[in-house]
Amino acid sequence: MYANYAFEDGRLTWESPEVAPWSEFDAPMAETLDWLRTSHALLMAHVRDLTDDDLLFARPANWGELRETRWLLSVLLEHDVYHAGEINRTRALLAGEDRWSWQVFEGIDPLAGKEETSAPGGTDRPPERPRP
Repeated sequence: MYANYAFEDGRLTWESPEVAPWSEFDAPMAETLDWLRTSHALLMAHVRDLTDDDLLFARPANWGELRETRWLLSVLLEHDVYHAGEINRTRALLAGEDRWSWQVFEGIDPLAGKEETSAPGGTDRPPERPRP
């Protein structure tokens, strides 16, 4: 919806099927991930077309204000990071493990401030993960 207001016709609302395609608590995981990827791709198509000067251009936000494009994009990014943190914290609580995977790998307990054990193979770092 944010991209629709800033870069398109601003017709979407919270009740629009494009914004809320499922009823609350009824979103199938695979379809939700596809929807998120599609939404992200649409936003990124708009961002790729921006020039440096465009970042200072005032655009409408879905709550009625005009804001610089750079501010709107920053809010979108911070919003996603905030919710990613919520998801990570919830996953950690459900798993009973609040450390990052590299901390688990290296045997680090951040609350104790010291290592519990040394890393397997005597390495100081976890193995490199393949990049997508």
